[in-house]
Amino acid sequence: MELEIGACEAALGRLDRGCFGVCEQCGEFIETNRLVASPSESLCLSCRLKSPV
Repeated sequence: MELEIGACEAALGRLDRGCFGVCEQCGEFIETNRLVASPSESLCLSCRLKSPV
């Protein structure tokens, strides 16, 4: 539960900074369907697949 709250707070911070929806790793836009499914997502699909969990 605390991890989810932290992820939501991080997403709100990205929204405040104007970088919500932009991949934190490569700088490309995160796919809209990923953000609809998980608004706290910070990586595009390509970077998520490369990133260790």
